Amino acid sequence: MTTDTPHAAGTPLPDATLDTVLADPALLLRADRAQIRGQLSSSPRATAAAEDGRVVFRQAEAIFGGAPVVRAEFASWLHFAATVLGRAGYAERIAAAEPGMPWRTEWAWWRPVGHHTAHPNLSGDSGAQAYVHEGREVLEVSGLWCSRRWFDLASGAPVAAPPAGTAQPLRADDGDLPWLFGTEDEDPALAVPPTWEEPEPLDAGGRYLLQEARGVAVLRADAAIRKGWPTGGASYASAEDGSPGGLDSPEEDGPLTAARMDDTFGPGGVRRIPEDGLPAALEHAPTRTFLREVGLPAWWAGGVVSFTAAETLRPLPDDPELLVLGVFELCHAETGTVCVHRTTGEIRLLHTEGDTTHPHFFFSRDAETFTVFLESLRRYMGASWDPYPEEAGAAYDYEFRMAELDPRALDEEAPSREIWGHLFATITELGVYGY
Repeated sequence: MTTDTPHAAGTPLPDATLDTVLADPALLLRADRAQIRGQLSSSPRATAAAEDGRVVFRQAEAIFGGAPVVRAEFASWLHFAATVLGRAGYAERIAAAEPGMPWRTEWAWWRPVGHHTAHPNLSGDSGAQAYVHEGREVLEVSGLWCSRRWFDLASGAPVAAPPAGTAQPLRADDGDLPWLFGTEDEDPALAVPPTWEEPEPLDAGGRYLLQEARGVAVLRADAAIRKGWPTGGASYASAEDGSPGGLDSPEEDGPLTAARMDDTFGPGGVRRIPEDGLPAALEHAPTRTFLREVGLPAWWAGGVVSFTAAETLRPLPDDPELLVLGVFELCHAETGTVCVHRTTGEIRLLHTEGDTTHPHFFFSRDAETFTVFLESLRRYMGASWDPYPEEAGAAYDYEFRMAELDPRALDEEAPSREIWGHLFATITELGVYGY
């Protein structure tokens, strides 16, 4: 175990450039964190060679905070951050530079800080269970907002679900296995997020299963290193305070693509209409292309609202200029029929409350913008319901972005604002269970 000095008071490297330090985990682990943090706040983004170090450093402090931990523990932080960001090569170099880490990450399926992704989202009721199937250890993960998925327990690679009844629960060896992040005085003194209180021991070899709202991870602890580690129990204060240096400004999402739709809703959750299935009445070429190549969510839900896309586009009975894209169930006996104008591509909404149907009104500028509102709302759910300290206000950040995208749809005086506000309440007012 390398515990030479508290990392925040570590050895500055005046002769090394910032990019040189970031590009080499061995140098980064020796550097003064406050110095790195300050330079990152005042410097442009790193060169390509140093980009891994920059994002990993910032992610580590965003997850674990700014506590002045020793070098070996900071290496554990960096290793976890590199793994969740998919920077496997950098993670390997961190492990090589500091073999005395008190714990390390074998693999993780995890939502990083500041990343608004639909998956993983284990907010609300969720679970992870390890099994053995035909001699192979596998992990089942499911949740209220996460369809059932299976992973190879050793590598984290997605695998097919075993046939029902053929997998047996993996049971840890008998004996009193230690908690990885115990809070008793005799437990190792480690700084971790408060949601990491009790990772499940998988075996006597030091493997642990960590599951919380942001994802799942398999961690491994070295018993010999832990034996000599200072005691005092796990501390949550650092992670609760968040990063002392902040995160980069989020990048723009860019245009909505078929790949992004498939990632958010699953390939089977997107309704695309082939060219020969689109009616000749739909003359707006961009809408035809969008419905054919990108598609609509086949079904979308949030709070008390759901949307079901139409299987085929048919004219609105009372207005043949409008073609029905789908229907919102807004609440009991209240619906919103979403229509596209066949020549302009504008989205209109026919709002029905009980026996009263209001005249249709402008709802969104086009099919792509309408879909971005729903797709982005789905992606922001995890950060809104279970935010990291750095993500406070994520729900309102979403609303601000949508207002920039389509100001007319969210104009305070427009009837569309009331309906969109009803949908936005999924994350701005309601919790994961819809109340």
